[in-house]
Amino acid sequence: MNKISEDIILDKYVYSSSFTLKIYKIIKYFIGKFSNSSELLRTCQNNNLREAKMTYRIDQILFYSSKLKTERMKLLNGTKEQLKEAYEEILRKKKFYNNNVEKTVEAKVLMKCILRLKETYDLQTVLTKMANQAYDSNNQEHEDKLMKLWTLLKGDEVLSSRKSEQWQTIGFQGVDPATDFRGMGILGLDQLIYFAQNFNETAKHILDCSHHKYSWYSFAITGINLTALALELTRGRYLQYYLISHEASIESFNEFYCYLFAEFNNYWFKRPEPVTVMNFNEVFKDFKMKIIERLINQTPIIVDTEKKKY
Repeated sequence: MNKISEDIILDKYVYSSSFTLKIYKIIKYFIGKFSNSSELLRTCQNNNLREAKMTYRIDQILFYSSKLKTERMKLLNGTKEQLKEAYEEILRKKKFYNNNVEKTVEAKVLMKCILRLKETYDLQTVLTKMANQAYDSNNQEHEDKLMKLWTLLKGDEVLSSRKSEQWQTIGFQGVDPATDFRGMGILGLDQLIYFAQNFNETAKHILDCSHHKYSWYSFAITGINLTALALELTRGRYLQYYLISHEASIESFNEFYCYLFAEFNNYWFKRPEPVTVMNFNEVFKDFKMKIIERLINQTPIIVDTEKKKY
């Protein structure tokens, strides 16, 4: 049986409850008093932790520390100068100085992890800006992207006009897809394109599945909902370990989105009883909880490109 790592235990059983978190902080207080060290320092001293695990533990500590709220905000939203200031303040507060004079060797380890965390915070800012950028029918770049999506999914089939009921065949609600991107802006479109371009066979297969006679659902609208879910999971820190373990980049975020799409399609068609579009919200909510559970357990995220029949 595999040993569950400390960070997973903390996420599942400690940080999830205000009561257990208070008990944990009391225990930390006495450990700190007896060892004359901080949890942050002890984490940086743990040579058994891989860099990704250590970085994630540091993120947990910073997030749940009541004494480092100001420093964490500087790390989240601050400039390079503010990041350095926050770093120095953390070193002083968390005993990273020998005799209050010289920095410990662990201080360098902390900075390396902080810089890696900063990348995840910056990515969240970029993604939010993309989601807030509304689709503009007068923007030729946006229009070109939309037509690219059509070509990737429908090949040589020609649109009768820019506004056409044909858009509904790839899961948009009406004759003009522009109105469906209001929630997730250009990010929703970019992710649909990424999936259709990088996993074309899988995307087309899932599009075919979405046309099921009984258990049909709207492919494009579902894709936009999955973008919203992926962004929610990022903001809620559920995606932190994944981003730290891989690369805090738009590409990594898009790969996770492709994973979500493939997993949702599997989940939709493997229900104990067949479902219809009327069950969509209920099924999507259950799917979200399953994904959160996997992320907390740090289950490997792999895009399944195998074509399956339902």
